[in-house]
Amino acid sequence: FYAFMLLAPLLGWLYLSAKDESITWFLLPMPASAPVSEVLAEFSEETHEVLGLSVYLFIVIHALAGL
Repeated sequence: FYAFMLLAPLLGWLYLSAKDESITWFLLPMPASAPVSEVLAEFSEETHEVLGLSVYLFIVIHALAGL
């Protein structure tokens, strides 16, 4: 679960960098973490979304197990 919490923001940063969009973190501009690449942007976006959905699924399964 902690790996999900680390990977999701990193994949989002990778996605925005690959799309050549700026990102700020607490009002600080972040440097690009990857070169501009449409293929990398698509891969990181899909991975970011699947990871996010799997976290939601994990939370639902965890809550149902507690019932």
